[in-house]
Amino acid sequence: MVKKLSIHRRGPSFGWAKLAVITLAVLGLVFFSGFMIVHWTQRQLLTTDNWVELVAPLPKNEQVSSAVAVYSVDKLFETINVEQKVGEVLPPQAAFLAPPLSERIRTRTTNLAQDLIQSDQFQSIWITANRTAHQKLMNAARDEAPKEEGSQRTGFQLKLENLLTAVKEKLGSSSAGLFANTGERDPAVSVDVDLKTKFETFKKFVSVTDFLNGTLLLASAACLVGALALSNHRRRLFMAIMAAIAIVSLLQLIGIKALRPAVLNQIENVAYQPATGVVYDELLATFQRGATTVFAVSTLLFVLFFVLGRPIVSKNKSVRKWLKVLRATRFWQAVCSARNLISRNRWPIFGVTSFLVMVFMAFIPDFDWQGLVRALLVILIILGLVNLLSPQRSAAYPR
Repeated sequence: MVKKLSIHRRGPSFGWAKLAVITLAVLGLVFFSGFMIVHWTQRQLLTTDNWVELVAPLPKNEQVSSAVAVYSVDKLFETINVEQKVGEVLPPQAAFLAPPLSERIRTRTTNLAQDLIQSDQFQSIWITANRTAHQKLMNAARDEAPKEEGSQRTGFQLKLENLLTAVKEKLGSSSAGLFANTGERDPAVSVDVDLKTKFETFKKFVSVTDFLNGTLLLASAACLVGALALSNHRRRLFMAIMAAIAIVSLLQLIGIKALRPAVLNQIENVAYQPATGVVYDELLATFQRGATTVFAVSTLLFVLFFVLGRPIVSKNKSVRKWLKVLRATRFWQAVCSARNLISRNRWPIFGVTSFLVMVFMAFIPDFDWQGLVRALLVILIILGLVNLLSPQRSAAYPR
C-alpha cells in the first residue's frame, strides 16, 4: 500500500530582517512626526526674527487692537474711581448722570487707545518691545546673556512705554482733573510673564528643543533609509511610509482645528477671546502650511508609485517602448554602472566617507556631544544609502 505523502506548505517566515524593517520604519515615522512639531516650535517660538515677523502685524488687526486697548484702559483706570471723579464735578441734582458719563469716558478712552495702537508709530514701538523682550529671554535661556543681566528677573517682559501718556494727551486738557492726584508716573502697560521660579525648566526645554530640531530629521532619515535598504519589497514599503506620513499630517491638521475651541475656553475674559483666536491662527499658520505641504508631497508620491506598479502601466506598449529607449541611453548605462560600482565597493565607499566625517569632527571648532550624535546619524545614513543604491540580489523586481 502506497502511503500518500503529505506536503506541508510553509507559511511566510518572519525573521530578524522583517522585524528590523518594521522597527526602523515605525521609528522613522515617529521621529519625523516629532520633528515637524519640534521644528515649528524652534523656528516659530524660539527664534527672535520669526517671532517678531509673526507679531508685527497684530496691532493692525481690529480684534487684537481692541483687546490691547481694553487692557491698556483697564491699567489706566485701575487706581481711579471714574464714577466718583465725575460725581464730584456734577451738581447733586445731576448725580444720576455719573454712571453713563463714566461709561462714555471709558468708551472714548478705549477708542482713542485703539486708534493709537493701530497707528504706524505704535507698531514701531510694538516691534521694538517684542524684539527686546524675546531676545533677552532667549539669550538667558541659551546662556548668551551679559553677566550684568544675570541678577535681573528672568521672564518675557513686553514693555509698551508712553502708551498711556499718549492716551492722556489725546483726551485733552479736560481730563486733567480726572487723573489728578494719581502720581507723577503713569502705570506701565506691559505683558509680563515671570519665569523666575520655572526658568530652569524653561531653559531645559529650549536646550532639548534645539537638540531635537537638529537631530530628529537625521534620525528619521537614518531609520527610513535603513528600512528601505533592508527590505525586499522596497516599493511597497515606500508606499506604506508615504501613506503613514499623509495620515499623520491629516491628524495634525485636524488637531489644530479641534484644539482651537479648547484654547479659547481657557481665556476667562470673554473680551480677549477674539484676539486670542487671531493670535492662535497666526501662530499655527506656519505649522498648518508645513503639514499641508507634507500631506500633498506624500500623497503625490504614494499615487505615483502606486500607478507605476500597476500592470496597466508596466505592460503598456508605449511605456515599455519608452523604457527600452531609456535603457539604451548613456545616462541610464552610467547609472547602472555607478550602482554596480557601489555594489562591488560598498564597504570601501562607506569607510572613506565615514573617515571624512570623522576628520571633520576632529577639526571643527566647538564640537560637542550633540554634534557627535548628528555625525553618527550621518554615517548611518551614508551606510543605508550605499546599500540602497546597490542592486538587489533578487532578479525579480520587488513589488
